[in-house]
Amino acid sequence: MEMIEQGISSHSNVIGRVKNIYTATAIIILTAVVVLALINLLLFGVFYIKDSMEAVQLPKRPKDNGRLFNSDGSPVNNGRRSGYELTWFDYRSYENIPEEYAADVLDDFYDLSRLGFIYQPWVQFSEPPFSGKRVHIDRDARGFPARRTINPAAQTKRPTITIFVFGGSTTFGYFVSDEHTWPSYLSRILNETSGVDVQVTNYGRGYFNPSQETVLLQDLLKSGHRPSLVVFMDGLNPPRAIDVPKFTKAVAESYRQLQFPPSYSEQFAWIPIIRLTNFLGRGLVGKATADTAPTMDTKTLVENAVNGFRQDRDISRAIATLYDVPALFFLQPNSVYNYDTHLFRNQSSLQGLRDDRAFMTGLYERLKSDKEYIDLSDLFAKWGDRKAVVDDCHYSPGFNEFLAHRVAEFIHVDLLKRRDMAAPTGGVRTQ
Repeated sequence: MEMIEQGISSHSNVIGRVKNIYTATAIIILTAVVVLALINLLLFGVFYIKDSMEAVQLPKRPKDNGRLFNSDGSPVNNGRRSGYELTWFDYRSYENIPEEYAADVLDDFYDLSRLGFIYQPWVQFSEPPFSGKRVHIDRDARGFPARRTINPAAQTKRPTITIFVFGGSTTFGYFVSDEHTWPSYLSRILNETSGVDVQVTNYGRGYFNPSQETVLLQDLLKSGHRPSLVVFMDGLNPPRAIDVPKFTKAVAESYRQLQFPPSYSEQFAWIPIIRLTNFLGRGLVGKATADTAPTMDTKTLVENAVNGFRQDRDISRAIATLYDVPALFFLQPNSVYNYDTHLFRNQSSLQGLRDDRAFMTGLYERLKSDKEYIDLSDLFAKWGDRKAVVDDCHYSPGFNEFLAHRVAEFIHVDLLKRRDMAAPTGGVRTQ
């Protein structure tokens, strides 16, 4: 009996020790989970504050009752205005155009921005087809997106001359309607002053630099297009430290993810403590070379950009010549280079522009002396002490018309040949 009692006692002691170990282990695990949760909660707060500080801080302004724009020209935020528009857009640059019209334009660009960019072969991206109230992006006969140009109706018995226009967002016409882009004004002017029908097609693209425009020209010609003239309007979007399209890094990452599943660290990178670990790891080992542009002084950046402009121009001209297409290259008016800063609405956000002005000055002084470019960089001064841009760089409706008149002076329509579509290298584009 005594041995049985001893066994029971021993068994009870074992059970007691197991319970104690289990309890202690549970407490440790629970404590660790709670501590980890608290650390993540604390880090979440820290990263939230950090992200908020890095986000665009919009200026606070009182809302004008019943108005679409405030008294300083800024848009009233109706929930369909981007941070960029609220920071920079200035309705006063529209000059005698009704508020409702300008608001329609901003509504359209808000809806367009919600669609993002689409993939386009060879050049990486393009604005998507879009149909708004004042803004439209159509597909041409070969499926390429093109900002709608307001071309007069063709008259019978008159030859038709086609002009393709290339450039960045100022040529596309950001924050102006279809009828107020400079290519639309150019079409109207040329049709009024010549004895032929002129059809202008606007292949301007947001963010495009001359390298992409060169490739786009080649792609259009291979697809069967044969314009009578091609016009390039460049300067604001130069190639920088690395001459690649705007979204190259993001596209490269997407391409990698298509081939390889994300690692566990990538899947859970949103967890604050893992985010902190990744941040500290990058600080210790440095960012990968592929993720960072090389650091260069202004002189080197200018040399690279000048070389890029000239090579792209020469390649574009050679391609156009191969297809018997004349080409004109304009050095565009550039707000970063020589626009009077007192004309900007937002005087508190000009530091970035001032930082870039030395680079742009070096670039423009070199390209202005290049006789292969038609220099229009002095048009802001000729426009006078008036607002010529609707934000920090995009031309106003009135200035677009002023620019188009200057461009038209260099286009001799009577010397251009009518061209027909040729055999393409592939079917109509769907991308």
